[in-house]
Amino acid sequence: MRCYGERARITAGQIRTLEARSDLDPGYRARTAAYLEASVASDTKQGHVASLTAAGSAAAAADYAAARRLIDQVGDDPELADRVAKLRAWLDRSHSTPP
Repeated sequence: MRCYGERARITAGQIRTLEARSDLDPGYRARTAAYLEASVASDTKQGHVASLTAAGSAAAAADYAAARRLIDQVGDDPELADRVAKLRAWLDRSHSTPP
């Protein structure tokens, strides 16, 4: 979802800015960068989960085109791969779009 992606992009920018600051203590920079990197990973993951949840809701509401678009936003998250595969298979098996 957009809000999580935007927050991850902003935080990634903060990491780049932090790493460019040579006036800061290296230990502080490393700890802060690690914290910010974990935040980027968390926001990215939450965005994937939100997209998957929205895709399931769209499919349940018979909005199959929206479900397909949303499932594409999940990306290659290995922790969600099984759930994505199940939803894709269900959509392909039961509700394929005409060519």
